[in-house]
Amino acid sequence: MAKEILKISTKTLSPASNRQDKKILVCKPPRIVIFFVGGAGDKRPFLGSGPNGNIVDVKKYFEGQFKREMSDFLINSVYVGYYEVHGSENIQRLATEFIIDKKAKVYIVGHSLGGWNGAHFSQKLSKLGYTVEMLITLDPVGESQVLKIFADIYTAVPEPIAYIWINLRYYQSYLSIIKKYYPGKKYDDMKVDLSANAVADAGIQWWIGPRLDGVKVPDRLPDLNKIVDVNHIETLPAMQYPLDGKITAWSILKGSIETNLEGE
Repeated sequence: MAKEILKISTKTLSPASNRQDKKILVCKPPRIVIFFVGGAGDKRPFLGSGPNGNIVDVKKYFEGQFKREMSDFLINSVYVGYYEVHGSENIQRLATEFIIDKKAKVYIVGHSLGGWNGAHFSQKLSKLGYTVEMLITLDPVGESQVLKIFADIYTAVPEPIAYIWINLRYYQSYLSIIKKYYPGKKYDDMKVDLSANAVADAGIQWWIGPRLDGVKVPDRLPDLNKIVDVNHIETLPAMQYPLDGKITAWSILKGSIETNLEGE
């Protein structure tokens, strides 16, 4: 496990009293730790669906873009389910096992229930003394009171703590889905898209902004809070969705990590 997490280098010592070279291992913890937090049915089945690995698309793309940094153990990439960042014991375990050094910059990318719990995760890690550099919530879901009864999600509205917080709320009309698939009669694909959005609607997407229903708005609002035309099951298309000009959530994430790795 240590070799998977730590950057390991070799140092040669030649003390005056012993001319024979001696080698020791010097272990350096990763400078960047990024958690990809999956939603319902992502890492384990949920109500008969999954595991689907939706957030894995972003994780694989990320690791492909940072191959050298990953191989040099400068970055540690961790895939967890929403239920794994729920509860103090789980969070302490993840922090101890994967972050190691409190000087490391922590990034969190959470989708659906993983966005809701990931936002809580940012707060709890910060209170433990870790530095959460960036939180990206992809169509966070968790407002349903019914869902909170049987899913391992936090009941309270999240109060994220992160240097940068990007929230993307998905909106894809049912009519647009029907128009997208009907000409080609891809009914199976259409049903997948329709059902995915219906599931998000049932879990109730987290609306972050002015509200009239009495639900608390977090004290700290996102630095970037956008609505994107993306289906609920998609993660990488949302990360690459144009927000302002050529800016995307992916470009912001990539730029932040490159900045924090300068000099390596």
